[in-house]
Amino acid sequence: MQPRTMPDSKGDTETCLLGDGGTLRDILMLAGPDIAPRLLAQITADLTQTANQLRPALAQRDWPLIRAQTHVLISVAGTIGAMGLHAEACRLNTAAHLRDEAQTAALAPALMDDLSRLIALIDALGTAP
Repeated sequence: MQPRTMPDSKGDTETCLLGDGGTLRDILMLAGPDIAPRLLAQITADLTQTANQLRPALAQRDWPLIRAQTHVLISVAGTIGAMGLHAEACRLNTAAHLRDEAQTAALAPALMDDLSRLIALIDALGTAP
């Protein structure tokens, strides 16, 4: 199965978030047409849960929860080929391990923005006809 919209041009949101889309496309093809929609729904749910837990953890500087949720994000983002978000999550995870307030404050906004955009993208791929 190939999602209806995958990256075509360098300006696409998909390209910015998923590179050429090959990793996710390959996973969905391996899953097959019956499983791929459920897989996209689960990825959306996992990313949404991560965002919902990470947002208050960042505000409260809950270092253990930031570390735990960035660890989940590292895994999911890496698996689907969202390597920019994967790198951001690695950097934020390191900052949380160090309890580095300044670095956390600097990294969190871009990471949360990219995470929100990725959730919207994966959700759209899962609901595309």
